[in-house]
Amino acid sequence: MGKRSSDSPYLQWTAAERTSNYDVALKGVSIEYESFNPALERWYETRAFSPRYGQFAHLFADITERKKTEEAIRNLSARLLRVQDDALRRLARELHDTVAQSLAGLRMNLGVMKRFTASDGRAAEVLDDSITAADNAITEIRTLSYLLHPPMIDEAGLLKALRWYVDGFERRSGITAALNVPDDLGRLSRNVETSVFRVVQESLTNIQRHAGSATASVSLSRFGDRLCVEIADRGSGLPAVVRDNRDALLASGVGIAGINERVRELGGELTIHSTDEGTTLRVTLPVA
Repeated sequence: MGKRSSDSPYLQWTAAERTSNYDVALKGVSIEYESFNPALERWYETRAFSPRYGQFAHLFADITERKKTEEAIRNLSARLLRVQDDALRRLARELHDTVAQSLAGLRMNLGVMKRFTASDGRAAEVLDDSITAADNAITEIRTLSYLLHPPMIDEAGLLKALRWYVDGFERRSGITAALNVPDDLGRLSRNVETSVFRVVQESLTNIQRHAGSATASVSLSRFGDRLCVEIADRGSGLPAVVRDNRDALLASGVGIAGINERVRELGGELTIHSTDEGTTLRVTLPVA
């Protein structure tokens, strides 16, 4: 109190803030914003209001600790995503290399036994059922392994992995899905390829569970050092209460928060446009 703005480091306003002060004083509006003061190395939350025409007043709150906590949570979320991807990769490999192989051995033994049950109709029927069950189990284990982490994403790249996943999604869901990816996309970094695959996987899962759409489309395009990923449907759209509220959208529990964390970790941008005629999710990532 009783000090000029130049006497207090936290009151040394930028040109934009001075303009806002004039608006508050002359128009009677009230504004709130957050700013970082490099002189004090502190974050402040400021509320500016006009007690009477031609005047303005500020209420300051030091939010530095809150900002540090938020940054720590974001870093932890990013680490958890990396740990999750590594765990899924290991689990997929174990399922394919151990469980699937053991089932394949069982299937071979059942095939050998079939020669000895030809004279016993009941035993032959039970054995045929067991062979069918073993074949189904092998297929399910291999599909689960590939869904957890498709090996072709490491071996052949993102394009082949997406083609495999979208084809399988069509068969499992009955939703017509189109994939548009340039043939010359090339290989990207492991983190980018894994993240793009997970974004597409989560987005298509959301479409199947929530959108009520008969179609879906996945498009990838590259412009210089930026990769654009777009997933769209023609369903009922997101609930109206979250369409224009990003915080509510991220907390809506439909996988958007996980997608946002992946995109944020890679320094990208996430935008979602939703109407009663469908939803479009667009991710832009740096791929220099």
